[in-house]
Amino acid sequence: MSTDTFYVRVGKTVGREVTMHCLTGFGGGPRDFGSGRAFALMLLLDAKRRASDIDYLVRGAPKAVAKARVALAKKAEKAESPLHADAGAAVVWEEQWHAEHTPRFVARARVIARHNAESDGLLYKARRELRPLEEKGKGAFLDAAWKRLHHFDLLVKVTDKKYLQHLVEGHIFGTTAFEAWNEKLLPPVKQAPAKEPKPAKKTRAAKKSQTATARKPAKKTHAATARKPAKKTQAAKKTPPAKKPKGARRGTSRVGA
Repeated sequence: MSTDTFYVRVGKTVGREVTMHCLTGFGGGPRDFGSGRAFALMLLLDAKRRASDIDYLVRGAPKAVAKARVALAKKAEKAESPLHADAGAAVVWEEQWHAEHTPRFVARARVIARHNAESDGLLYKARRELRPLEEKGKGAFLDAAWKRLHHFDLLVKVTDKKYLQHLVEGHIFGTTAFEAWNEKLLPPVKQAPAKEPKPAKKTRAAKKSQTATARKPAKKTHAATARKPAKKTQAAKKTPPAKKPKGARRGTSRVGA
């Protein structure tokens, strides 16, 4: 739309990184650019949310070009997006929201190249010279604008590659993204670590049982018992000799005549 701050073409995706090619729009200065994580997140979100505006952006472009761009936009619009699912109803214009949530999605963002970064005077002059093309349609105008107006390449690294799943290389979309969060003035909100569950409290009876068990002396092992010398058995008593009966005489008895 005419209030779009940038027009973006999705570049290559490698692992957790994607390059976003951004043409400076007409809602600000002719050399404006964005490089923060909040700005990058807004681009990632608008790549899908603004895909339905493609008919406006291809108006006046050659039929073959327009057809190809519409196909890419529809693919992006229908793509599943873990980013949008996790971000939910993102309040992207609020700085506090970015401080709390943006670090979950964007690890880093930086400008790796700028093109046609001329003086404001020269860029405004080029803009006036391209105005007749804009009357034919946004598609014809944007193709010429990429050659003469200021644009830059933004390298975005996300925390998980699934957050780039919805992107379609070559897809073009408009955005009102801006630097919504100053990380130096409002640092990221630290997330408190999850608390570990406290162990269940022991009952009074269980505590007493554990204490009593701890106080008992350890039982002696079998080995220690085996070292004790065996008790001596009583010596067998000697059996006394049998006694002779009383009245018995030695020799033979006499027989009367």
